[in-house]
Parts: sequence; structure tokens; C-alpha cells
Amino acid sequence: MKKLQIGIIGPGSIGGVIAVKLASAGYNIELTKKKENELVIGNSVAMEISGQFGSVNYLVPSVSNNEFTTKKDIIFLCVRAYNVERCLRDAVSQLKPNGVIVAMQNVLTMDELIAGADIDQIVMMYIDWNSVRVSPHEMYVFAGGHNHIGAFSKKISKQLKLVQNIMNAVSPTHIEEDFPQFMLSRFILDNTILCMGALTGRSVGGFLSTKQGKNVFINLIKEQVAVIKKAGMEVAPYANVFDYEKFIESSISGVLYRKTMFNRLIFQNGNNVSSVLRRLENNKRTEIDWLIAKTVEKAELYEVSVPYSVVVNKMLHEIINHQRTICMENLLDEQFTKIKE
Repeated sequence: MKKLQIGIIGPGSIGGVIAVKLASAGYNIELTKKKENELVIGNSVAMEISGQFGSVNYLVPSVSNNEFTTKKDIIFLCVRAYNVERCLRDAVSQLKPNGVIVAMQNVLTMDELIAGADIDQIVMMYIDWNSVRVSPHEMYVFAGGHNHIGAFSKKISKQLKLVQNIMNAVSPTHIEEDFPQFMLSRFILDNTILCMGALTGRSVGGFLSTKQGKNVFINLIKEQVAVIKKAGMEVAPYANVFDYEKFIESSISGVLYRKTMFNRLIFQNGNNVSSVLRRLENNKRTEIDWLIAKTVEKAELYEVSVPYSVVVNKMLHEIINHQRTICMENLLDEQFTKIKE
């Protein structure tokens, strides 16, 4: 199995960790160079990870311009949503006939993946762990966790099992039978946290510390659930813990359940800061158009009212265009107060 040819497009904080873990486990890895100031030795890049997955240093073979030296059995696509279409073309052109592309993106890039590759070539992956790039060659894993994979096609069960075995070298990997539903269950909460953090400039504990913060948070989740259900899909609980249906109930039991979930979110994720917020603060391109904007787009298609999502989407684009500042006061904007419950 370790004779397989594996490529990694997009070796950032996530792809870099995967590259080091797989290369150090003996797999044949090639990755695309990301930054000009990486430490390059010969045809390899010196990379280091630390944190939850241990400390590992490794020289990983690298190439430029997404041009691998050989056709690959597996290509990991670890790029941001706005780069999926372009990098997917590069991956498809360098894949062996029975190879697969492992795409690490949220559920809202599925349309791009299906349009750009055969469904028998695609494996989707979601990770519970998280890392940050602390220097051009070093990644720090600050939260451990598992990997979850799935496929659109039943024909690639063998390749899916192969990816599972390979990714076990990074962390325990589970195959999800209904991956789109699994991803939706993760996406709703992740999406809400990312957008709330970017809007307010606060950590999870910060924006959930006020009544209005909780109110906007609840309504964003309620609207996303409504859109997904109108599309004819079920909404499963997040990790069998966060039950969306219970969370949005207007009954007394719903109120009590929300209190419990808010306490859990603050206890487990209170200091976490939105990755979208970090990118906004550093004037980097964000994935906002693949987050709450997609909810608004789908809501229009299915004729579902989503006033809170519309306001948040508008504000986030104003922030991108430097027409609005990032602050908690955004939650008190009159656009929210004018919404009729």
C-alpha cells in the first residue's frame, strides 16, 4: 500500500500536517509548493508539526505549479473553496485511471466537485482536528480529533477503504454512509460560528455572552434548518450531541435545551476564534461566499424567508469592502431590530 503515489495540492495548515504525517509513515508523497519563503532542500520542503499529533520533522518532496512528476493514485485537494474549481482541473489531469481525489471542503462545494470530476473519482473528507501555520514550514495542531470520509458513488468502496487506511496514519478515520447528511449536520453549526465571529470580532464565548448574540445565533441556525428541510433533506444532530430540532423549539423544553447547549459551546469552544475573522483581520480573501451567502442563495431558490441570514450576509460583505468595521455593536444594528419575529 505504501507504494501508492500520493499528491497533495494546497499544503497549508491542514494539508501540511497530512503531508508530514503520511510522509513520515513511509508513503510516497509529493506536495505543491505554497510559499516562496519555505525552507527548500533540493526537491523537498522541510516541514515540521507539533501539538496534538506529536512533534515530527520531515523533508517532503515538492513540485511547483501543481505539476506532479508522476500520475497519482490519490490526490488530496486541501484548498479553499474559491480555489476548488481551478485546482480540481489540475488534480483530474494528473490522476491515474482508477485514482481518487480526496476533497477537504464543506458541503457547499459539492456542486463544483461534481461538475469538475467524475463522481467515481471523488472522496469527501471532514476533519475534527484543527491546526494553524505558525511559520512557513511549521504547523501546530491545537485540537485533536478524527477524520470522516464518504463518497457519492458506491462503486469506489475499495478506494474509500484505502483512503481510510491511509488517513489512519494521521488520526482515526471513519467512513460515513450518508456523507452529505453528515456534512450538513456539521456545516450548520460551523457556518454560524464562523460568520458570527467574523461579524463581531469575538470568540465563541464573546459573541454568546449577550442576549442579542444568542438571538442572532439561534435565528441563523433556524433559517439554515428551514432551507435544508425545504430542499427535502433531513437535519441530523451534530456529532449526536447538538440536536438542531430541539435547539430551535419555541417551547420551554427548547429554552432549557438552548441554555444547556450554549453552556456546552462556551465551555468547549469559548476561546475559539473564527478562521474567517483571522483572514479578514489580515486582509486575506475569505470563503464568505460559500458560507451564509449560500444559505441566502438557496433560500431564494426555495422561497424561504431568511431575514437574519440576509442581514449577516450583507454586513459581512460590507466588512470585506471596508464599509463596516468588525465589532460587537454590529449585533445591535437597526437592520436586526426591524426584523419581525
